[in-house]
Amino acid sequence: PELRSAQRYLLGGLLRSASGARRLSALVATWLARGVPPRQLLPSAAMIHDVTPHGVVRAARHILAPSVMSLAVCGARPNDLPIILTEDCGDCR
Repeated sequence: PELRSAQRYLLGGLLRSASGARRLSALVATWLARGVPPRQLLPSAAMIHDVTPHGVVRAARHILAPSVMSLAVCGARPNDLPIILTEDCGDCR
């Protein structure tokens, strides 16, 4: 059910993005700026439709594998947290 909802959401957004001359022009311009040829528009909709639960799991394992992940923590640090000292970064806060 979650996969189908996500597919409907993505396909609906793609259709909205391509509705009307102005939106279609903006969509094509965006794709061109990203190096994606406009002829990929229809095949990309088919690829979204054809995603399977197994494909999602396989992609997640590849993208979220510990060997390719990095973690960055941004924001204010509460004053009550200890200072972490490591060889790699010296005085990390």
